[in-house]
Amino acid sequence: MDQRSFAALELESLIEMLARCVQTPPGKRRVLALRPSTDKNEILHALDMTTECVNYLAKGERVSLGGITDPEPSLAKLQIEGLRLEPLQIVELERLISAGIDLRERFKDPMDRDPFPNLSEIAAQIPDLRPLLKTIRGKILPDGALDDSASPELRSIRRQITESRFRIRRRLESLLQAEEQAVQDEIITFRNDRFVIPIRTDRRSQVPGVVHGLSSSGQTTFIEPLSIIDQNN
Repeated sequence: MDQRSFAALELESLIEMLARCVQTPPGKRRVLALRPSTDKNEILHALDMTTECVNYLAKGERVSLGGITDPEPSLAKLQIEGLRLEPLQIVELERLISAGIDLRERFKDPMDRDPFPNLSEIAAQIPDLRPLLKTIRGKILPDGALDDSASPELRSIRRQITESRFRIRRRLESLLQAEEQAVQDEIITFRNDRFVIPIRTDRRSQVPGVVHGLSSSGQTTFIEPLSIIDQNN
């Protein structure tokens, strides 16, 4: 068939309509690349596959692939030695692996495998990545942050950081009370990744420490007191 025949049959419109029903970016690319075949065996196989899909859906079964993003950028990155995936990329691949395992396991049951040999054959080609999924599942939160349970070392480090921050805040709160006349505002803030307190510029000599900036008016100096430098480090 030539391009004129495709246009007469409105093939492109049909393909675009089908593509809107596809749940994943790779699936959509495959649909958009579809062209009629003249190979009898290929046509018969496609018809058998379509019949199986119709019958499978008629049973009330559904295949949920929603939320899966395009894995191609991440997979391409994995081919380059020394490059690492960003946490959110790992989360996206985790969803893909989980969906693949679900499909693989679904068609291992003879009740599903025997009536749907073509679908079962496709599902059987999905690699068993359960060990990998077990390694990464739950380690990264949806926003890309590492969960405390990612490793015992990480949990211990974060606990130490939390305790250190608490001690720094307690120390700075004591300073704010002790140097009440020099304090511009009784707040603890953060400058240059350091805990600091706002001191009146004309009284900053009363609180020895490292200066980390001035307010826009110049009346406030943000100081890291000498007594907390080691803790801030």
